[in-house]
Amino acid sequence: MKMKRLYSLFTMMLVLALFLSACGTKKDENSNKNGGAPEMLNVDLKVPEQADKGTTVKFDANVTQGGEAVKDADEVKYQVWMDGMKDDSKMLDAKNEKDGHYTAENTFNEDGVYYVQVHVTARDMHNMPKTKITIGNPEAAEDHDHADGDHHDSSVDIHFMKPETISANQNVTLTAHIMKENQPLENADVRFEIWQDGSDKHEYIDAKAASTGQYKSSYTFKNTGKYNVKIHVENKVGLHEHIEQTVEVK
Repeated sequence: MKMKRLYSLFTMMLVLALFLSACGTKKDENSNKNGGAPEMLNVDLKVPEQADKGTTVKFDANVTQGGEAVKDADEVKYQVWMDGMKDDSKMLDAKNEKDGHYTAENTFNEDGVYYVQVHVTARDMHNMPKTKITIGNPEAAEDHDHADGDHHDSSVDIHFMKPETISANQNVTLTAHIMKENQPLENADVRFEIWQDGSDKHEYIDAKAASTGQYKSSYTFKNTGKYNVKIHVENKVGLHEHIEQTVEVK
């Protein structure tokens, strides 16, 4: 009788152990699926390679994360400029098609080679692939494209995510998203150079990689007014790029 009780108790413990093991395995599977680092934000940019001058061209960006459509992007804008004239670029608001696609249209009125870059901000991430489109006479566009190599647009793209509001004497997070040839740039040395407009005092703040292609640092602006922020990007193979932006501190 005693042996029978011990056998029953052993059987119950074995069943309980198997049940707990199965639950633990299920929990681990869910953790691997839902926990850990979030999936990268993927953007598939579709722009025709060529179009006639004066025609309206449609741009389409398909935004996904982990294979699923991102229908709730915070902001999607298209930036368009002629080769060598990025300072004169224009920004277009994208239309959310509610299925992960974000579209815009633009009419090109001059022959030439143009860049189209989409800036997608969603789920605390940013992606900004770009491509080229030739408008009008391909030979004329090619001549323009090779007219002056010093003015060709860099394969490195730096995007500074300005804080929505900056108050004096309050710590803020500075974020830079960096891509090279449409891929997030890893293992880069990134610094923020900051100085108030009209001042000769420049401060250099090292940024740390927060995720793939994303670099962050924190800083406290001591005074109100206009500040300049220059982002320096370097790596061990000789890369050195930078952009300069301005922010207003209240």
